[in-house]
Amino acid sequence: MAAGHKVTFACSPLFCPVVEASGFPAVPAGLDWLESALGDAFPRIEEVVDTQGAAAVLNWVNEEGFAGVTAERIVPDLLSLARDWRPDVIVRDLYGSGGYIPAEALEVPHATSDRDEW
Repeated sequence: MAAGHKVTFACSPLFCPVVEASGFPAVPAGLDWLESALGDAFPRIEEVVDTQGAAAVLNWVNEEGFAGVTAERIVPDLLSLARDWRPDVIVRDLYGSGGYIPAEALEVPHATSDRDEW
């Protein structure tokens, strides 16, 4: 931002206040959930624990949660946002699988952050 760039985060509507409290604008996008309430957003997780064990949960969350329904739900919102805004680059976190699809579709450069925490 010091270099004059406008940075905006597209994230779960429930997470927007956290981003805004950090001093950045946030746009609600995708599935409305918080990682801290994983069981509320993905009630099937209990079945995975019961049938496959706790060790299987991480793989299930990555495949079904982040790369599955979360990506599917955020792509239309990001496409709309990027069409209107025309960002210079789209940066997604390690688990934000839906971020590269609008970038590719709209020919916007994209990058993946290798940081787990911001």
